[in-house]
Amino acid sequence: MKKVMIVEDEELILQGIRNILDWEALGLDEFGKSLYTGSVDPEEYLPKLQEKLEATGIDKVIDEMQRQIDEWKTK
Repeated sequence: MKKVMIVEDEELILQGIRNILDWEALGLDEFGKSLYTGSVDPEEYLPKLQEKLEATGIDKVIDEMQRQIDEWKTK
């Protein structure tokens, strides 16, 4: 199982990340705000989020990102 956590303090880069991925399709629109604000129990909602991410193909996104990083590192 792969997990992703994106942390960014530069607003322009954060906006780019927000615009690149379809957060709603990945399930983050449904879970993200409530998890980030602490208004729900993460013990209950993180597994639901992970399940939804896997169902929407997050592994393909992670694999592609890793491929690009690996390619960049060999240059």
